[in-house]
Amino acid sequence: MIDFRLTQLQYFCEVCRTGSVTRAAETLHITQPSVSAAIRSLEMTYSLTLFQREKRHLTLTREGEVLFEGASRLLEQAEALDTQLHRLSRCTPVIRIGVSPMISVFLFLPIFNQFNSLYPEIALEMHEYGSIESKERLLKNELDMAIVIGDDTVQDFFSWTPLMDTTLLFCVSRNHRLAGAPEVGAEDLEGERLILMRATSHQTGALVMRRFEEAGIIPNVVLQSNQLSLIRQYIRSYNAGAFLMKHYFSSISPENPDIVGVPLASPIDIPIGLIRNPGSKPSQHDSVFLAFLRQAVRSGALQAAAGA
Repeated sequence: MIDFRLTQLQYFCEVCRTGSVTRAAETLHITQPSVSAAIRSLEMTYSLTLFQREKRHLTLTREGEVLFEGASRLLEQAEALDTQLHRLSRCTPVIRIGVSPMISVFLFLPIFNQFNSLYPEIALEMHEYGSIESKERLLKNELDMAIVIGDDTVQDFFSWTPLMDTTLLFCVSRNHRLAGAPEVGAEDLEGERLILMRATSHQTGALVMRRFEEAGIIPNVVLQSNQLSLIRQYIRSYNAGAFLMKHYFSSISPENPDIVGVPLASPIDIPIGLIRNPGSKPSQHDSVFLAFLRQAVRSGALQAAAGA
């Protein structure tokens, strides 16, 4: 017998993402007591403390981090199943697109908004996976397309449409010793508390690890996570640093003024593009979307919408 409900996990994860019961309740359009009751019920059911409560600030405990990781995966699977069932009951053409959490923030939303205004009859279905996992799922025909980080091999296996370029920044809290540095190199980060995206599924993590290997440095990784809200919390609460895309950092800066981005001395430049299986013929609505993207790239509209 399962001792939790999906709604409890939804409420809990929203508090983790927003960092506040009040903001979570506003986002979910429910009352604060409902959110508090759901979290209290989870803590009582499993005899765990999920948050450290200091004044108005909530910080995940280790047990809370475990639940957040697992609940996020479970909710993603439940949402995918719900979407699949709805898709079976309708005739609207759907394009399944894999995209990493960081890229989805600054690139997918502008794409979605522009495309939806022109072609409301075609649905874009976003699946959040890292670039490495998106490639694997595309090869299994679980996705129609994916927006990924390009590398030396991507064009050997996939049909590649370049979209834009970005770079990585070393992001820390404003009270971090490196917050005011003009740039940082691998040698500056030796011994520093670091947060990495999981290298097995997210290419940014693999790129950063390669840079440390080239410098002969073993990084002090205190957290590997694909959850951006958890990464931001660690930057604030544990004086750790993370490698985030410049365009992602720019998009979250207004709501996170306590986090700063420091350029890398040897930049890690990141080409972003859309890939398809070269052996599969695009459907009619796939072709419409591809033509829209190519025009948006040529006109500069896509880069302008993504910001910098």
